[in-house]
Amino acid sequence: MKKITVRVPASSANLGPGFDTLALAYKLYCRLTFELDDNGSAPAGLRIEIPGKSSGLPSGLPLDRNNLVIRVLEEYFPAIRSSIDRLKVTIDSDIPLARGLGSSAACIAGTVWAGLYLSGAQPDRKTALQYAASVEGHPDNVAASIFGGLTASACVKQTKEYVAASLEWPSQWRPILVVPDREVSTAHARSVLPKSVTMPEAVSNIQNTALFLMAIEKRDRNLFRAGLNDCLHEPHRQALVPEMQEVRKVLRDVSTLGVVLSGAGSSILVLAEERHVHQVVEELERWSQGRGGTAKIMSLEVDEEGLTVSHE
Repeated sequence: MKKITVRVPASSANLGPGFDTLALAYKLYCRLTFELDDNGSAPAGLRIEIPGKSSGLPSGLPLDRNNLVIRVLEEYFPAIRSSIDRLKVTIDSDIPLARGLGSSAACIAGTVWAGLYLSGAQPDRKTALQYAASVEGHPDNVAASIFGGLTASACVKQTKEYVAASLEWPSQWRPILVVPDREVSTAHARSVLPKSVTMPEAVSNIQNTALFLMAIEKRDRNLFRAGLNDCLHEPHRQALVPEMQEVRKVLRDVSTLGVVLSGAGSSILVLAEERHVHQVVEELERWSQGRGGTAKIMSLEVDEEGLTVSHE
């Protein structure tokens, strides 16, 4: 019996100006356990189990070959295709689905790692990134889930290889997530984006992304605030996530480092210094309660480990 458990963190992509490039990993996890009966001694039949405590997973997820995990294994790992009927998968996730928190990316990253292992390979982060980004279509969330911390990632045009590098996040800068009770599909959020942008818009985002990364390196809060502005995706997605403007208004007189869309939404990421977290959370809780408690407020910590594995 081969058994592997992979723990993968959630993430927010884009972080303002870093569209399809930057992402930040959180201590909020998807745990995937794969058990493969190599000898055929266990009863045949694919089994997918989702424990009741998996708060991030709604009921109704497919428990057969239509499940994302199995689709990835069958398409990308032909060596184990014939063994699928002797596989048991347990999916235990605390990451809300379709909220811009990298739930599918975390699941894909964990599945890719397990697929490499079950195929007889020795998985490593660089190889896992190639597979996971190919499945996902872009590397930002999967890079953060695999490497942890703040990651910058890209597909190198000349080689078609995905590359990523991580930076340690300033420990005193804390992420606070506002998670509405509405889903926003990535496909829909991408459909509202323009087919082209102006040169000034492109230059502005390049400048702001550079400022963002320098601010992280220098731990410079003023530089960080200056670099959070985006003109490529957030202006076009505001109608899909009206809560973002509400949150910015609510926190107008509260000290924060910035408010950005988390991935494609619907979650909103508020960044604040640790000494201001309590006040920010209080204001957001009050705002949510005034709306009937329709948004969950999550004060999180940054995950610096990325994907972790245990074998049995």
